[in-house]
Amino acid sequence: MRVLDCPECAVKMQPFFAAPPDKGLVVELDRCPKCTRLWFDVRELERAAGRSFLPRLRGADATHACHVCKTPLHTSLIRGDVPIEECATCSGALLDAHDFELISGKRLQEAKAPPPPPAPKKPKLVEFSCARCGQRKPMGEAVNLKGATVCRACSARPWPDQPAWYNKGTDPLADLLDDLFGNLFR
Repeated sequence: MRVLDCPECAVKMQPFFAAPPDKGLVVELDRCPKCTRLWFDVRELERAAGRSFLPRLRGADATHACHVCKTPLHTSLIRGDVPIEECATCSGALLDAHDFELISGKRLQEAKAPPPPPAPKKPKLVEFSCARCGQRKPMGEAVNLKGATVCRACSARPWPDQPAWYNKGTDPLADLLDDLFGNLFR
């Protein structure tokens, strides 16, 4: 989060959350605690007022420099009669709360900060039960051994007795599939 200095007072500006007239969005602005001037980043002025003010009539250079990009601000007229100080480089705008009320027709309503976004969910761990030792293990540890899903540790040890359903050599197609799956999961 960046910290801005008020170009008028040289005091650190503080975050200020505003509720625009259109429902839903909360706009984060920067406000000087001393002179109460407001800094609107790109398009925040339109979002806070609930309508667009383009095109703006550009006027003479203002006396302040932009505190974001350090270029001179220029005076722009909104609605033809309300002056604001605007940056030609970053499109930020500096104005008083009273001027905001003149251009939007409403007072700027302070709002609560939006809640932080929820923490990303951890991926669900997919597990299996080892046919030999019975322990639950992550799928990354799964090995197919003679048609049974076992963990890597159990697959490394010799299988002392074959499962009752496994009779190697009785069905050539079953033996072929067993060899294919055995090679696939090793």
